[in-house]
Amino acid sequence: MYHSRLISLLAGFLFLCSGFVLNAQMEAITTEGDTVLLYDDGTWEYLNSDKEDPMGLPAIDSLPLNPHQYKKSATAKASAKDENNICEVWYNDKVWNRQPPGRLNSESSLAFSNKKGSCYAILISEPIELGLSTLRMAAITNARNAAPDMKLTVQEKRVVNGHEVLCMEMQGSIGGAVFHYLSYYYSNEKGSLQLITYTTQSLFEEMRPTLEEFLNGLVITED
Repeated sequence: MYHSRLISLLAGFLFLCSGFVLNAQMEAITTEGDTVLLYDDGTWEYLNSDKEDPMGLPAIDSLPLNPHQYKKSATAKASAKDENNICEVWYNDKVWNRQPPGRLNSESSLAFSNKKGSCYAILISEPIELGLSTLRMAAITNARNAAPDMKLTVQEKRVVNGHEVLCMEMQGSIGGAVFHYLSYYYSNEKGSLQLITYTTQSLFEEMRPTLEEFLNGLVITED
């Protein structure tokens, strides 16, 4: 079945997407009072530094802010809560089915499949606050480990249900098929999350409205 083949092709990519920070071991406080992440290889980086990016990408602060105010759809009447209480995901249960999280990704807390069997979504969260540049670096690095030709095609900031998130699009080939990923990234004092949607490149423009509507069901928990 197309549904099963797509899950199989994506398994490697999604497994590698499960980590937020590669080889992160511990947090430490510098004598200046800054929080840093220490790695196994002896390197380190600021926990919440979005000013300098080791990949040479534009600083998060310099990314364009989409002027549109994104809100959850009136048809998104079902909801699922993140296990770390960072957010809820509101979705249209006539369009999306809940899936056992481990079926799509062993580290995801929520997983969904489109009822047409053509696109999928997962939520991965960690109870640790990370800078958006760190989330971006981890997402791109892990994606390229699975698909060396993975390209970052779009990155911008959006305001979704009152909270600013990083939006990224990537595309790359896995198992001879080209896939397109549209995702939101967010972090606060409760933790960090990746809400990832994906489908084949050939179906992406057709499915974009469905994926956008799903992503815009991301509601950050206030309490």
